[in-house]
Amino acid sequence: MTEQVQQEPMSAQEKEEQIKRWNQEEFVKVQKFCVSKGVQPKKIEQSRTQCLPPVLGVWYVNSTTKGEDYWVLSGQLPTDLAPAKVANHAREALRYFSMNWQLKAANIEDAIAEGKFTGENKNTQEAFAKELVSKAEALYQIYSDEKLWAQTGLKAS
Repeated sequence: MTEQVQQEPMSAQEKEEQIKRWNQEEFVKVQKFCVSKGVQPKKIEQSRTQCLPPVLGVWYVNSTTKGEDYWVLSGQLPTDLAPAKVANHAREALRYFSMNWQLKAANIEDAIAEGKFTGENKNTQEAFAKELVSKAEALYQIYSDEKLWAQTGLKAS
């Protein structure tokens, strides 16, 4: 017989510490991801960055690369980046990433239909396309949830 261990609710201070730790971990993740994509981060613009720990962070990254800034998505979704010019604010960036992932999935599905993938690679690409669609839909739900943006204090613009 197994015993169920009930966890006591976290105190406000514990929640705050957990959020701070998440932000620090994601900050490091975002910096490493940028570097892996050839983008040299200079700083994160806190005033334009929006986080909903532990689900997602939409980070506005100033970079020294080509004088261009970027939106970087992190959290429980695939980490991704896009030039800052695609969106004026974090919420718009969520919509951009959602639509971009839908397009990527459609391109993969088209390539599969054209026979460009075979065997195990075809199965891998089919699974990846399905995952992209699923994540894109989840991201769009967050983007379009007016209550969430109002209740959490996230800035809609």
